Amino acid sequence: MANRFLDAQLSQARSFPTATTTPVSAAGTQVATLGLNLTGAGPNAQVHFDFTAGFDVDATDPVGVTATVLRDGVPIYQVIENFDDGVNQLLSFSGADYLPPAAFHIYTVVLAFTSADPAAEVDLIGPVSFTAAGYSN
Repeated sequence: MANRFLDAQLSQARSFPTATTTPVSAAGTQVATLGLNLTGAGPNAQVHFDFTAGFDVDATDPVGVTATVLRDGVPIYQVIENFDDGVNQLLSFSGADYLPPAAFHIYTVVLAFTSADPAAEVDLIGPVSFTAAGYSN
């Protein structure tokens, strides 16, 4: 049986790199939020999502940037990418949430980083884009 479209949303905080930066904390910084209406979903619902963010990294040692996707505050997907010192680093990924309950859900992306360099800094410069679409049988 073909999947039927339920809902799609976009959270686009920045469309291109800017001089204005947002520091990413080691504890985590929420950078994107969107809501999806899956109330009409059947038993085999799924949500497909894509995320892209650009960073400046200032560190003497590699920095591990973690992106966590949460559904209603619960982690459902996580990506870890290592970056060296430099500007305009880009993190992009696609993922899916299989069998979410038939309800309205809030999806968020939280970024955090780890580094052996105690002075390491990670700044979000853009773009920042998060899209999601829900489907069901």
